[in-house]
Amino acid sequence: MNKILKLITVCVFTLLSYGVSAQEYDVSATLNQDSILIGDQLVFEFALPASSADTVVFPDYPEDTITGNVEVVKRKNQHYNSEKGLVHKTYILTSFEEGIHTISSQEIILNPGTDSLIMLSNPVQIKVNPVVNPDTLKVDTTYAKKGGIVVFGKHNFEEQIEQQIPDSVRQSMSQDSLNMLKDTLRQIMTQRFGSKVFRASGLRKETEIAQMVEAPEKQLFVVNHQAILNDYRIPGAFDTVFVKEYDTVAGQQALFTAYRIKDINDELYETPLNFSEILYYIWKFIKHNWWWLTALVLLVLAAIYYFFFFKKDKPIFRQKVKPEEPAHVIAFRELDRIKSEKLWQKNRVKDYYTDLTDTLRHYLENRYDVQAMEKTSNEIYELIDEKNLMDENLKMKMQDILQRSDFVKFAKSMPLPDENKRSLDQAYVIVEATMEKPRDENVELVESELEEDMNDNKEQESNNDNKNDKSL
Repeated sequence: MNKILKLITVCVFTLLSYGVSAQEYDVSATLNQDSILIGDQLVFEFALPASSADTVVFPDYPEDTITGNVEVVKRKNQHYNSEKGLVHKTYILTSFEEGIHTISSQEIILNPGTDSLIMLSNPVQIKVNPVVNPDTLKVDTTYAKKGGIVVFGKHNFEEQIEQQIPDSVRQSMSQDSLNMLKDTLRQIMTQRFGSKVFRASGLRKETEIAQMVEAPEKQLFVVNHQAILNDYRIPGAFDTVFVKEYDTVAGQQALFTAYRIKDINDELYETPLNFSEILYYIWKFIKHNWWWLTALVLLVLAAIYYFFFFKKDKPIFRQKVKPEEPAHVIAFRELDRIKSEKLWQKNRVKDYYTDLTDTLRHYLENRYDVQAMEKTSNEIYELIDEKNLMDENLKMKMQDILQRSDFVKFAKSMPLPDENKRSLDQAYVIVEATMEKPRDENVELVESELEEDMNDNKEQESNNDNKNDKSL
């Protein structure tokens, strides 16, 4: 009897443990790839069985992070697959930390409200690999014995590094910290470049890689798995080259259509152009740019027709254009909307400052007829000074809002609640202080336009009478 009880107990515990270990998840979480290099991106997707009438609330990740080491780059709108009966939500992720990162089970709410249901997704893992170090890889000896791989100089990645650092971050750092940041970016880009060269040619010497990194962008190298075979200075534009970077070239194959330099620091051989060469380059230019040259000719013909034929026939009465809504009315309406949405109270601080600064930029454009949407914060300060749009007090308020917005967007700063409220109040003050005052001259302007129309009509009638008299 005791043996039977023990056997039953063992079976029960076995079934319970199997039920725990074989837990099924209601939401499928998948990755388009399970490993990436540092800084690369991948697709993370939820798939939830539901009908088109169901309301599904997926995680929003307001801090742009899923875990401490995995960041959200972009969120795509959810969509419904009617054939499979699934609701999909996609995110673009990245990571700058080497190692294996686990995205734990995420909560998705189905039909939020009294009958809401919380569903869980399966956990997934992302392996973030470091940039490949050529010294740690085995050398592949199956390379071409003649010729080599084409590689261009990188000029220390100066242009790429400048594009990676926003102006607001650059201004908030000291010169030493900025130099350290640039050195770090340069090291990462150099490692990636070395990995590409190794995969293309097999070359893994650090001195050779450094030589190509420091070389000007118009310098071309032919390399193989052992060393740099030859280096050339490319004269003129890059379109003179008919081989691409990392392409294989055979021995004696031409690299570009210009003359080679005696030495890297010497000038080009000077060769005069003859008439046939000039005609060839003109024909080549027309052949490769015929579409926009045709558009330019049509545009010129349209302009000639407009100014010499169409514009002569003036309409009898000018069309009255409905006056546009004043800039301050639009701005106040947008500020009231931002105030009512309470985004920063919902931890959507980044969206709050994006809406606030966009409203001020639109107001500057509508109020003063200037370009402000595509300008940086510093360019807006210079624009205000150049056009004398505001006094110093208002300019300081504008600067306070834009600087705080830059810190939130690029440095992920979290302002205090009083600072968020003050930013909105300052925006109201700026619009109210600079709004266009109503003017009484509108009536006089309309009357003057009507009088001008009548004078034009009288002049046209007199010209017609003169023509009739001459014909008689």
